[in-house]
Amino acid sequence: METYTALCRDLASHGFVVAALDHEDGSGHYARSEEGRTTLYVRPDDTPYSRAKVMRFRGPMHDRRVGEIRRALEYLSAPVAPEGGAASVGTTLAGILASADVSDGAGLLGHSFGGATAVLSQQRLARSAASVRVGSVAILDPWCFSLPEEALDEGVSVPLLSVLSSQWPTGPEFPQVVQCLESSDTAADGGGATESLWAPRAVHQSFSDTYCWLPGFVTKRMGMRGKKEKRHETVGAVASACAVHFRRSLGKESGLKEESRLIGASFGDTLLPFPLRSKKVE
Repeated sequence: METYTALCRDLASHGFVVAALDHEDGSGHYARSEEGRTTLYVRPDDTPYSRAKVMRFRGPMHDRRVGEIRRALEYLSAPVAPEGGAASVGTTLAGILASADVSDGAGLLGHSFGGATAVLSQQRLARSAASVRVGSVAILDPWCFSLPEEALDEGVSVPLLSVLSSQWPTGPEFPQVVQCLESSDTAADGGGATESLWAPRAVHQSFSDTYCWLPGFVTKRMGMRGKKEKRHETVGAVASACAVHFRRSLGKESGLKEESRLIGASFGDTLLPFPLRSKKVE
């Protein structure tokens, strides 16, 4: 089953080249490598749940994911040849890749554990000799609980958009999200480059395809879609918000760099501004 097809297709409809990775770290239900090797979900052990346990278990997964993201960005930015060349791909894909403009950097988008990976990837790639710069990040219900303290304190140093579902800010692991967002708001170039939105009718699964797998009344009853959330409501709004964010922060549309915090005012009551607590800077 696909997991983020709707979100990726909506974002691509705004003119972006979108690549979705099936990470081979064991965090997903299934992945298959180019060589045909399959990776299935790796279940954590039955020791008591704690942040230390999460970081021990998820740390190596983060490491692998960052490497996979780096290789994907390098592939997307490398010259490609039509079928028959050394780096051959199909002619359709070759044309799509040739149209990708990463001169101002690429944008990263992640949900849940993927949101935390996006944060860590931006940090590590900024310190590396990667051929493509990450110029913008968007995170949906990020699972910052899986990140070490130094990563939370560092934050994201490029423009950041976060979108939170209705209950995400009420969970016991939300303080790490706030810590990361506030650090990012301080770290980003020029300051004030972090915008956070709230989807009051959405649930954590609303950003993925899971609400499409079963009839609507079933997904609502199972908590895979908000009780008052319209079908496709959240995915469409989030894709549009991310498109505005990426265009603005990557300089792809004239005038958007001068706009300030207008994304949250564009989607009625589907996405609302979520104010961050300000840090006092001595």
